[in-house]
Parts: sequence; structure tokens; C-alpha cells
Amino acid sequence: MLYILKGDPVPLQRPRFGRRHVWDAQKSKRVIAGIELGYQHTGHPLFSKPIKVECIFYFKIPKTRIKKLKPLTEYFFKPDIDNLIKFVLDSASKVLYTDDCIVAEIYSKKLYDTVPRTEITIIELERNGKSS
Repeated sequence: MLYILKGDPVPLQRPRFGRRHVWDAQKSKRVIAGIELGYQHTGHPLFSKPIKVECIFYFKIPKTRIKKLKPLTEYFFKPDIDNLIKFVLDSASKVLYTDDCIVAEIYSKKLYDTVPRTEITIIELERNGKSS
């Protein structure tokens, strides 16, 4: 199944620490992303078997490079791809699948495009590791 989060891809940030206080600065962003994903997943049961998650992150082409770069060119600047993946997996947990421990495979890449978004594809795997 394909899910799309519109807007700039968001990396997961570390918890913030203050005077005897720890807080999650991104809790509301993850909740909003989870609501969007849940809306797109309406009417389907949660995935509970091993899954493959494919995440393609599309970043907007900067105005200063719009003549040099074409859509679908690889994006190799910050944010780190592992933090982008963590945000998606945390936002989708208990919304698309029972727990992120059932993710057995991950494929991901960062690209430029005219419309920033995150495309998430979830494929249920068979026991031998092949896609169903």
C-alpha cells in the first residue's frame, strides 16, 4: 500500500533537556503525521506480519539550483536518511502496523522534486522473505 505525507520530509530529533526537565519537541508533528497516515489507511487492518517499508523522500529544488537540477536527482545533504526513516517508522507505529519491530526490510532514498513529500510503501512479506 502507498501512503503519502505532503510537505517537506521531517527528520526525527533527539529529546530536549532542560532544568530537571525532558521533553519531546516533535510530539505534535508525529501525531499529525500519524493522523494523516491513519486517514489513508482507513478500512484496512493493521499490518501484523513481517513487512518491507519503502520510503522515498522528495525535497524541493532550491531556487538557486532550479536550472542545474532536474526532478528525481539524488539529494545528498542534511537531514540524514536514518533520522528521516525513524520519524516515519515512529509516526506509523500503531497506526499502520502493530509495532515497528515487524519491519524486516527497509529501502529508502532522498530525491529532489518540484513537490516535497514522503512516499511510504508497505509490502507484507511471506515467511521466506519474499514480497506477497
